Amino acid sequence: MKIITVNNYEDFYSDFPVSQDILPPLTEKDFNLSGLDSKIKNRLFQLLISHKSAFARSTVELSAAATEHHRINLQHDYPIKCPIYKIPFNLRNEFRRQIADLEKAGIISKSNSQYNTPALFVKQKENWRFVLDFRKLNEITLTQDFVILTLEDILREISGSNYFSALDMKSAFNQIPLHFADRHKTAFSTPDGDKYEFNRLCFGLKTRLKHFSPLHKRFWKIYCTMELWFI
Repeated sequence: MKIITVNNYEDFYSDFPVSQDILPPLTEKDFNLSGLDSKIKNRLFQLLISHKSAFARSTVELSAAATEHHRINLQHDYPIKCPIYKIPFNLRNEFRRQIADLEKAGIISKSNSQYNTPALFVKQKENWRFVLDFRKLNEITLTQDFVILTLEDILREISGSNYFSALDMKSAFNQIPLHFADRHKTAFSTPDGDKYEFNRLCFGLKTRLKHFSPLHKRFWKIYCTMELWFI
């Protein structure tokens, strides 16, 4: 049996035809394997490559989880209509690019909903993040109570442990399907006059943690005797 290693990975996959629509395969450059001896490095690399579908380098690589769909239960069904926020002209190309990536990934799709939530850009350290201002929709969304661990609880639980692993999920909410009957409630408009709605759970909805946290906890219990999560 041919073993995949850091050194022969590209040769191994050159035997297979690659569609132009498929993103480049993962390589050693996608992982930080520094500080490991060659034996451990190759074993870890094989493990990572054998589960390559678990890694997403960009928004367009995100897929929807096979789990129950998120619901948005409202106090009434009168559409919330908010005026759009102005996006600075120097940021509009970046805005269009992020919208295109979300649509290509299937996270959003064109909409004719009567709802409208304003979209805006939030400055991060090195880039701009597309977000929606769901405050008006959240005001009429039914609250779902849930319990989440505090940082103090987590530190108490992990005291005495010898090994620690930390995983940061990329756009975690965007991997949870949104129920078909509720997607129109997330509609937003762009400065170009287009209208979209989310097909998956999105950041800013007040009930997102109530739905996501139990899913996260239930998933990790399959693989771990003890898991802790903090959002």
